[in-house]
Amino acid sequence: MERFILPIQVITTLGIIGEYMLCIGKEEPTINNHSLYEYNNILGKIELDRSQHRRLNRYTFVRKKGRATPVSEIVLLAASCLDLNFYASSAWLKHLPSRSVVASKLLEKKYKKMRWEVSVENEVYHATFFKSSDSLLDFSFLDECSEKSGLVFFFSKKTDFSPKKIVNSDRAWHLASKKRFIPDAEILDTLCKNDFSLAYLITDNLGNTGVVVVGNAKLNFSRLREKEISIFEGINSYKAITTRS
Repeated sequence: MERFILPIQVITTLGIIGEYMLCIGKEEPTINNHSLYEYNNILGKIELDRSQHRRLNRYTFVRKKGRATPVSEIVLLAASCLDLNFYASSAWLKHLPSRSVVASKLLEKKYKKMRWEVSVENEVYHATFFKSSDSLLDFSFLDECSEKSGLVFFFSKKTDFSPKKIVNSDRAWHLASKKRFIPDAEILDTLCKNDFSLAYLITDNLGNTGVVVVGNAKLNFSRLREKEISIFEGINSYKAITTRS
Protein backbone atom coordinates (compact mmCIF):
# COMPACT_ATOMS: atom_id res chain seq x y z
CA MET A 1 0.00 0.00 0.00
CA GLU A 2 1.27 3.44 -0.93
CA ARG A 3 0.43 6.16 1.58
CA PHE A 4 1.35 9.81 1.50
CA ILE A 5 0.33 13.19 2.83
CA LEU A 6 -0.51 16.20 0.68
CA PRO A 7 -0.41 19.59 2.46
CA ILE A 8 -2.75 21.42 0.07
CA GLN A 9 -6.53 21.20 0.27
CA VAL A 10 -9.10 21.74 -2.47
CA ILE A 11 -11.77 24.37 -1.96
CA THR A 12 -15.09 23.60 -3.67
CA THR A 13 -18.65 24.86 -3.34
CA LEU A 14 -18.99 22.30 -0.55
CA GLY A 15 -16.11 23.68 1.52
CA ILE A 16 -12.75 22.08 2.29
CA ILE A 17 -12.16 18.59 0.96
CA GLY A 18 -9.70 16.34 2.71
CA GLU A 19 -11.01 15.91 6.28
CA TYR A 20 -11.04 12.14 5.85
CA MET A 21 -8.70 9.61 4.33
CA LEU A 22 -9.17 8.95 0.63
CA CYS A 23 -8.61 5.32 -0.37
CA ILE A 24 -7.84 4.53 -4.01
CA GLY A 25 -7.75 1.14 -5.69
CA LYS A 26 -5.40 1.19 -8.69
CA GLU A 27 -5.61 -1.53 -11.36
CA GLU A 28 -3.33 -1.10 -14.38
CA PRO A 29 -4.60 -3.34 -15.95
CA THR A 30 -7.80 -4.70 -14.36
CA ILE A 31 -7.77 -7.81 -12.19
CA ASN A 32 -10.63 -9.91 -10.84
CA ASN A 33 -11.72 -7.53 -8.09
CA HIS A 34 -14.24 -9.36 -5.92
CA SER A 35 -15.27 -6.19 -4.14
CA LEU A 36 -16.87 -5.12 -7.44
CA TYR A 37 -19.60 -6.63 -9.59
CA GLU A 38 -20.73 -7.00 -13.17
CA TYR A 39 -24.14 -7.81 -14.58
CA ASN A 40 -24.69 -11.07 -16.45
CA ASN A 41 -27.16 -10.24 -19.24
CA ILE A 42 -27.63 -13.88 -20.22
CA LEU A 43 -28.59 -15.09 -16.74
CA GLY A 44 -30.11 -11.78 -15.68
CA LYS A 45 -28.21 -11.59 -12.40
CA ILE A 46 -25.35 -9.78 -10.69
CA GLU A 47 -22.04 -11.65 -10.41
CA LEU A 48 -18.59 -10.97 -9.01
CA ASP A 49 -16.27 -9.00 -11.26
CA ARG A 50 -14.33 -10.99 -13.88
CA SER A 51 -12.11 -8.38 -15.54
CA GLN A 52 -8.79 -10.22 -15.42
CA HIS A 53 -8.70 -10.78 -19.19
CA ARG A 54 -9.66 -7.25 -20.18
CA ARG A 55 -6.93 -4.78 -21.05
CA LEU A 56 -8.43 -1.86 -19.17
CA ASN A 57 -7.41 0.39 -16.30
CA ARG A 58 -9.66 0.72 -13.28
CA TYR A 59 -9.59 3.02 -10.27
CA THR A 60 -11.78 2.97 -7.17
CA PHE A 61 -12.14 6.13 -5.05
CA VAL A 62 -13.66 5.91 -1.56
CA ARG A 63 -13.46 8.59 1.12
CA LYS A 64 -13.67 6.96 4.54
CA LYS A 65 -16.23 9.04 6.38
CA GLY A 66 -18.37 6.28 7.83
CA ARG A 67 -21.35 7.86 6.09
CA ALA A 68 -22.42 8.73 2.57
CA THR A 69 -20.08 11.18 0.85
CA PRO A 70 -21.88 13.74 -1.36
CA VAL A 71 -21.81 12.48 -4.94
CA SER A 72 -20.43 15.82 -6.09
CA GLU A 73 -17.33 15.39 -3.92
CA ILE A 74 -16.43 11.91 -5.07
CA VAL A 75 -17.08 12.56 -8.77
CA LEU A 76 -15.00 15.74 -8.57
CA LEU A 77 -12.07 13.67 -7.31
CA ALA A 78 -12.19 11.36 -10.33
CA ALA A 79 -12.75 14.19 -12.81
CA SER A 80 -9.78 16.13 -11.45
CA CYS A 81 -7.47 13.26 -12.46
CA LEU A 82 -8.60 13.28 -16.10
CA ASP A 83 -8.11 16.10 -18.60
CA LEU A 84 -11.04 14.91 -20.69
CA ASN A 85 -14.53 16.05 -21.63
CA PHE A 86 -17.17 15.12 -19.06
CA TYR A 87 -20.48 13.44 -19.90
CA ALA A 88 -23.26 12.33 -17.59
CA SER A 89 -26.31 10.16 -17.98
CA SER A 90 -29.19 10.08 -15.50
CA ALA A 91 -32.42 8.11 -15.44
CA TRP A 92 -35.45 8.15 -13.18
CA LEU A 93 -38.89 6.60 -13.25
CA LYS A 94 -41.89 8.52 -14.56
CA HIS A 95 -43.73 7.30 -11.46
CA LEU A 96 -41.24 7.69 -8.60
CA PRO A 97 -42.00 5.31 -5.67
CA SER A 98 -44.11 6.92 -2.94
CA ARG A 99 -44.27 10.16 -4.94
CA SER A 100 -46.70 11.73 -7.37
CA VAL A 101 -46.13 12.12 -11.10
CA VAL A 102 -45.55 15.80 -10.39
CA ALA A 103 -42.28 14.91 -8.61
CA SER A 104 -40.86 13.44 -11.84
CA LYS A 105 -41.93 16.49 -13.81
CA LEU A 106 -40.31 18.83 -11.29
CA LEU A 107 -37.11 16.83 -11.53
CA GLU A 108 -37.26 17.12 -15.32
CA LYS A 109 -37.52 20.92 -15.03
CA LYS A 110 -34.50 21.03 -12.72
CA TYR A 111 -32.41 19.00 -15.16
CA LYS A 112 -33.41 21.22 -18.06
CA LYS A 113 -32.59 24.31 -16.01
CA MET A 114 -29.06 22.91 -15.60
CA ARG A 115 -28.90 22.45 -19.40
CA TRP A 116 -29.31 18.68 -19.50
CA GLU A 117 -31.11 17.16 -22.49
CA VAL A 118 -34.13 15.19 -21.32
CA SER A 119 -36.24 12.58 -23.12
CA VAL A 120 -38.95 10.13 -22.01
CA GLU A 121 -39.22 6.53 -23.19
CA ASN A 122 -40.95 3.46 -21.72
CA GLU A 123 -42.01 5.29 -18.55
CA VAL A 124 -38.43 6.39 -17.90
CA TYR A 125 -36.90 9.86 -18.02
CA HIS A 126 -33.38 9.88 -19.46
CA ALA A 127 -31.19 12.97 -19.15
CA THR A 128 -27.73 13.51 -20.65
CA PHE A 129 -25.13 16.19 -20.12
CA PHE A 130 -21.89 17.37 -21.73
CA LYS A 131 -19.16 19.68 -20.46
CA SER A 132 -15.86 20.34 -22.18
CA SER A 133 -12.63 19.82 -20.27
CA ASP A 134 -11.75 23.51 -20.35
CA SER A 135 -14.96 24.76 -18.73
CA LEU A 136 -16.16 24.78 -15.13
CA LEU A 137 -18.81 22.40 -13.87
CA ASP A 138 -21.07 22.79 -10.85
CA PHE A 139 -20.97 19.28 -9.44
CA SER A 140 -23.23 20.16 -6.49
CA PHE A 141 -26.35 19.56 -8.62
CA LEU A 142 -25.43 15.85 -8.70
CA ASP A 143 -26.20 15.50 -4.99
CA GLU A 144 -29.86 16.32 -5.50
CA CYS A 145 -30.01 14.15 -8.63
CA SER A 146 -28.68 11.06 -6.86
CA GLU A 147 -31.57 11.05 -4.37
CA LYS A 148 -34.18 10.33 -7.04
CA SER A 149 -32.28 9.02 -10.07
CA GLY A 150 -29.47 6.75 -11.14
CA LEU A 151 -26.26 8.31 -12.45
CA VAL A 152 -23.38 7.18 -14.65
CA PHE A 153 -20.53 9.28 -16.04
CA PHE A 154 -18.20 9.22 -19.04
CA PHE A 155 -14.88 10.84 -19.91
CA SER A 156 -13.76 11.18 -23.52
CA LYS A 157 -11.52 13.26 -25.78
CA LYS A 158 -14.42 13.48 -28.23
CA THR A 159 -16.93 16.30 -28.21
CA ASP A 160 -19.61 14.24 -29.96
CA PHE A 161 -19.69 11.21 -27.64
CA SER A 162 -23.24 9.93 -27.05
CA PRO A 163 -24.00 8.44 -23.59
CA LYS A 164 -27.18 6.92 -25.02
CA LYS A 165 -25.09 4.55 -27.13
CA ILE A 166 -24.05 2.95 -23.84
CA VAL A 167 -27.06 3.65 -21.64
CA ASN A 168 -29.73 2.36 -24.01
CA SER A 169 -33.42 2.06 -23.11
CA ASP A 170 -32.96 -1.26 -21.25
CA ARG A 171 -30.01 0.01 -19.22
CA ALA A 172 -31.81 3.29 -18.56
CA TRP A 173 -34.69 1.31 -17.06
CA HIS A 174 -32.34 -0.59 -14.73
CA LEU A 175 -30.55 2.64 -13.83
CA ALA A 176 -33.83 4.36 -13.02
CA SER A 177 -35.40 1.50 -11.06
CA LYS A 178 -32.30 0.43 -9.09
CA LYS A 179 -30.68 3.89 -8.85
CA ARG A 180 -27.27 2.30 -9.36
CA PHE A 181 -25.20 1.23 -12.35
CA ILE A 182 -23.46 -2.12 -12.72
CA PRO A 183 -21.50 -2.64 -15.97
CA ASP A 184 -22.11 -5.75 -18.02
CA ALA A 185 -19.67 -7.71 -20.21
CA GLU A 186 -20.84 -5.93 -23.37
CA ILE A 187 -20.09 -2.49 -21.91
CA LEU A 188 -16.68 -3.56 -20.61
CA ASP A 189 -15.79 -5.09 -23.98
CA THR A 190 -16.89 -1.85 -25.67
CA LEU A 191 -14.53 0.07 -23.41
CA CYS A 192 -11.67 -2.15 -24.59
CA LYS A 193 -12.30 -1.15 -28.20
CA ASN A 194 -13.02 2.56 -27.73
CA ASP A 195 -11.25 5.59 -26.33
CA PHE A 196 -13.47 6.62 -23.43
CA SER A 197 -13.80 5.86 -19.73
CA LEU A 198 -16.86 5.04 -17.65
CA ALA A 199 -17.49 6.07 -14.04
CA TYR A 200 -20.20 4.81 -11.72
CA LEU A 201 -21.09 5.09 -8.04
CA ILE A 202 -20.65 2.42 -5.38
CA THR A 203 -21.17 2.16 -1.61
CA ASP A 204 -18.84 0.21 0.68
CA ASN A 205 -19.94 -1.88 3.68
CA LEU A 206 -19.56 1.11 6.02
CA GLY A 207 -21.87 3.36 4.01
CA ASN A 208 -19.10 5.37 2.35
CA THR A 209 -19.86 6.57 -1.16
CA GLY A 210 -17.28 5.80 -3.83
CA VAL A 211 -16.78 6.00 -7.56
CA VAL A 212 -15.22 3.49 -9.95
CA VAL A 213 -13.53 4.71 -13.13
CA VAL A 214 -12.79 2.09 -15.79
CA GLY A 215 -11.46 2.50 -19.34
CA ASN A 216 -8.28 2.91 -21.36
CA ALA A 217 -7.25 6.22 -19.78
CA LYS A 218 -4.70 6.42 -16.97
CA LEU A 219 -5.45 8.74 -14.10
CA ASN A 220 -3.03 11.37 -12.85
CA PHE A 221 -3.14 11.30 -9.05
CA SER A 222 -0.75 14.24 -8.74
CA ARG A 223 -3.73 16.50 -9.40
CA LEU A 224 -5.40 15.44 -6.17
CA ARG A 225 -5.13 17.77 -3.21
CA GLU A 226 -6.34 15.53 -0.43
CA LYS A 227 -4.72 15.70 3.01
CA GLU A 228 -4.19 11.96 3.22
CA ILE A 229 -4.35 9.29 0.50
CA SER A 230 -3.89 5.52 0.63
CA ILE A 231 -3.37 3.75 -2.70
CA PHE A 232 -3.88 -0.02 -2.99
CA GLU A 233 -2.46 -1.47 -6.20
CA GLY A 234 -3.03 -4.64 -8.23
CA ILE A 235 -4.35 -7.60 -6.26
CA ASN A 236 -4.74 -5.35 -3.20
CA SER A 237 -6.97 -2.83 -4.97
CA TYR A 238 -10.09 -4.33 -3.40
CA LYS A 239 -8.92 -2.95 -0.05
CA ALA A 240 -9.94 0.56 -1.12
CA ILE A 241 -13.49 -0.68 -0.55
CA THR A 242 -13.03 -3.06 2.39
CA THR A 243 -10.60 -1.12 4.58
CA ARG A 244 -12.05 0.91 7.44
CA SER A 245 -9.54 3.76 7.35
